[in-house]
Amino acid sequence: MTKKWVLGCDIGGTSVKYARVFEDGTLSETGRAVVQEEHKTQEGMLGLLLDIVQEQRDAHGSEHFAGMGIGIAGVIDQPDGLMRQSPNFPLWHDFPIKQQLQEALPGKSIAIENDVNAIALGEHWTGAAAGEKNFIMLAIGTGLGGAVFLNGALWTGMHGMAGEIGHTNVVPFNGRPCNCGASGCLEAYVSQVGLKQTIEKHPREEFRQMFRRLPPTQWPEKLSELAGEGNEDAEKIFRQWGLYLGITIGSLLNVLDIERVLIGGGVGRALPHFRKSLVAQMNQHCFKAIARRALISPCTLGDNAGIIGSAALAFADSGVALAEYSGSQNSSDTILS
Repeated sequence: MTKKWVLGCDIGGTSVKYARVFEDGTLSETGRAVVQEEHKTQEGMLGLLLDIVQEQRDAHGSEHFAGMGIGIAGVIDQPDGLMRQSPNFPLWHDFPIKQQLQEALPGKSIAIENDVNAIALGEHWTGAAAGEKNFIMLAIGTGLGGAVFLNGALWTGMHGMAGEIGHTNVVPFNGRPCNCGASGCLEAYVSQVGLKQTIEKHPREEFRQMFRRLPPTQWPEKLSELAGEGNEDAEKIFRQWGLYLGITIGSLLNVLDIERVLIGGGVGRALPHFRKSLVAQMNQHCFKAIARRALISPCTLGDNAGIIGSAALAFADSGVALAEYSGSQNSSDTILS
């Protein structure tokens, strides 16, 4: 029997990653469309998304196409899917992206969600949190996003803005300025943006020079490489990350009393280098009865998490009951050739 599918999309500042996602949690090979300058307007992005939909329907047929799910960084009013603003697309103000896609694709389910929430939903369906009813997730990349899953559902707050863990204050006095307008936020220290500031302010010129030869996007990987070689400066930076993360996570566990914490994102792949200091600080800032049950786990779906999670929302909106995923939690096992 042919399975229903939705088009799952992850919209970034430079590209749109997409794949057909099926109701059992598997997905097709992923595609990528480059975001050109003309796509950075509301009309341009709408046109790009509809072109991708048409391409997939032409190639695979429309009979079993159920809708479209989108994950994107920004502030989204729910349930209307009104994109108030996006850090990657400054020309977007009150973009009614869900409404416009529904008008262009009548009868199809359309779901729009913050990119980190979409990642959490993907990990909950087929990834590291499959079967978990309660968890928090931190996605450490260019910035630091967060998501909260409670009683089997994503908690988005009164206006869809809950889960901004990266803007928890970890340096209350004289902290670094953050892009959100505050200072001392976790994101200003633990992220690609935070690492750039840390390296540029490092007292040792020799250490700074090792990074200046590389673009900042490669600095987290370089830091991991140096830490793996026993470089004391790199190890110290990771210990500091663990301190800030441990304080934040310990406090969240006291508030929420949950047992699972996921760490994801490109920078989050360095978890082995800061796990020890994170756990030590978490234990200091959390009730022992909670801390001893807490499990810190890496995300497992990689770049496919947001695609899968946004598709899950579209399926749910269309009334399709998602199959409980029983396969491996390794992302490579969810790809259909």
